[in-house]
Amino acid sequence: VQTCALPISASPGHAVSPDLYGAFFEEINFAGVGGIYAELIRNRAFMDPATPTQWVAPADIPRVPGMFGSALQLNGGSPASYVELPQGIVSGLTDFTVAGWVNPAATPNWARLFDFGTGETFYMFLTVSAGGTNNPRYAITISGNGDEQRLDAPDPLPLNTWTHLAVTLSGSTGTLYVNGAVVATNTAMTLNPSSLPATTQNYVGKSQFPPDPGLDATVDEFQIWNRALSAAEVGSLLTSAGGSPGGGNVVWYRFDEAKGATAVDSSGKGNNGTIVPLSTDWTLVLGGGAEAAAELDTGAPLNDALTRSPRLDITQVGAGQRAGLANDGYFGVPVVPGQTYRVSFFAKASAGFAGPLTVSLESADGTQSFATAQVRGLTEEWRRYSSTLRVPASVTESTDNVLFIGVEGAASSASIWLQVVSLFPPTYRNRPNGLRPDLVALLQQMRPRVLRFPGGNYVEGVTIDTRWDWKTTIGPVWERPGHENTAWGYFSDDGLGLLEYLQLAEDLGATPVLGVWAGYTLNGTVVTEADLAPYVQDALDLVEYVTGPVTSTWGAKRAADGHPAPF
Repeated sequence: VQTCALPISASPGHAVSPDLYGAFFEEINFAGVGGIYAELIRNRAFMDPATPTQWVAPADIPRVPGMFGSALQLNGGSPASYVELPQGIVSGLTDFTVAGWVNPAATPNWARLFDFGTGETFYMFLTVSAGGTNNPRYAITISGNGDEQRLDAPDPLPLNTWTHLAVTLSGSTGTLYVNGAVVATNTAMTLNPSSLPATTQNYVGKSQFPPDPGLDATVDEFQIWNRALSAAEVGSLLTSAGGSPGGGNVVWYRFDEAKGATAVDSSGKGNNGTIVPLSTDWTLVLGGGAEAAAELDTGAPLNDALTRSPRLDITQVGAGQRAGLANDGYFGVPVVPGQTYRVSFFAKASAGFAGPLTVSLESADGTQSFATAQVRGLTEEWRRYSSTLRVPASVTESTDNVLFIGVEGAASSASIWLQVVSLFPPTYRNRPNGLRPDLVALLQQMRPRVLRFPGGNYVEGVTIDTRWDWKTTIGPVWERPGHENTAWGYFSDDGLGLLEYLQLAEDLGATPVLGVWAGYTLNGTVVTEADLAPYVQDALDLVEYVTGPVTSTWGAKRAADGHPAPF
């Protein structure tokens, strides 16, 4: 045994400058959008890539052409998000096979073909694109992602092409097949489905880890067997739906239904799946027998930034009926007794319809309206409309509410287009595009000397196209296209943009510390030095926007945005 003396000095070291004390902002889990930014409407400009091309009821979820008969499209404009399998679907299995056809429109990291388990500790999944490799991976664990047993494919999946994937386990040997060919083998697999607790979260097309993206693909012939198929049997699945085994004997989803929210199990076991509609933020509302449809119209852009708009096509809305769209905000639209809300939107209509449009702050089930306004004067050209919604002091505070916008009463044969539907409660300093006063007050109590924003991963993005591009976050909010926060799996309309961050720093008396994109993304893309010049210029332009005089190019843009003085 060796001993040693470790001298410890009780003398203090260098003092830490108070200028290094501050708030480090990270756009994660809706800290900004849906958080300090006061806008209550989520996906207000309908630019979230997950917005469906057509709004339908669950009973009308369509099928599309597949490898064998029909298939189910998930996300990517489809109203279907994922398929939920019965609880315990793989419980007790030792040897097994899971197989299916997938035709991906995109392969974002960690999107799942399937994921079975109880959460982020006990699970088994097959992703179409593992982070760091961008290749398919099967993994199973009973102690989280640090101790996974894996099968890794050597190559990424092709886009817009049908590919057959299968995973088998026979004893301790796991095998991953792509189009009938063995691409990975692991002979030391000690875990199998029976190693997991009874699985309570079983999905096709969805991860159990909420930030992971949904599967943007069409899926067909999803099957589970309670044994390991041979290589020849796996190969036979390429030429017929059930192959030589005759279809999965635990689950077999052929997706040959005409439409609807049920994935019928053809295994004979009755393990029907539930097709879960896309949570689109916006839902179609048809009340009292009204007849109308809604779809995303790329032929009716508001401008070059907001290039698509929902079109509500009214067939018939009679007395006591209504048709429109409702938005449930960020985890519900909060209603506060006695509070006044500002509502605004762009709209236009087909010839002959001038309104009125009804805007209502109401309970999610539509049984109670807290405040209502009507807007008239619609024309065939885009115009911006605004009104106020005053909630009576007598109501009970609640969050399970929506904003409805549409037609009530007599109307027929009309089309209405909407854009930038916005709802703001009172904001800090009553700024039209402002922040929550309560959260700003809490930050002020911290007395930060610096404010760093908008966050590291948020700046980087998973891809170059999804980095935080500050130039698209300035100017009028109806000219900001927004972008997908791929680092954390949600869309930002960028109403909380560069100017709003800078104003917050100014309000706090803090020095702004800006995150600048450095040519690196979270999927490992690195811009070479030879190609870095445009991004260096972006950084220089950023400094000029923040500190330049109004006579400079970007200082003039800052002044046009309402802040002539440099920050």
